[in-house]
Amino acid sequence: MNKKILKLTLLLGIFASFTTVVIAAVNTVTAPVIKENNLAAFNATVQSMFPTGSNGGEYESDIALRVVRVVEGGETIGFIYEQQVGGFQGPIVYLIGVDLDGNFIDFSANHSETPGIGTVIDTETWTDRIIGTHATTEIDTVAGATGTTLPISTALLTIYEDLQNRR
Repeated sequence: MNKKILKLTLLLGIFASFTTVVIAAVNTVTAPVIKENNLAAFNATVQSMFPTGSNGGEYESDIALRVVRVVEGGETIGFIYEQQVGGFQGPIVYLIGVDLDGNFIDFSANHSETPGIGTVIDTETWTDRIIGTHATTEIDTVAGATGTTLPISTALLTIYEDLQNRR
């Protein structure tokens, strides 16, 4: 009986080691492709928010996951902030485009909020409150979706000071 357990343990260890090597190899091959695809998707977002602009480089920030300078002809025309806040159903990661005057020009979010309630942040009901407003303007939350919209509204107020430091 002990030999059988030892044999099964050894077999399990070999199988686990082999699986680990295969997963590491797949990760090594796919990681650069995934990184390239993520960059291409982000640059497409830059193009949608600033049709005449391009990615002018990333900056570290205390208030954002990343800040990207958007340039046109070598001149800065705006910034895209990627921020993360806690929503009602989990983290909400969103991108907000800001022109040099501090006006919000576009908004998009990735989240797992409750369909029909928290997903209001994907609709014009929410984006119309943001787009065209100044970064110092407090954005009204949406009734029934306060757990989703309040953290975003609060975080958006932090952008203006950061923007002033980047100009």
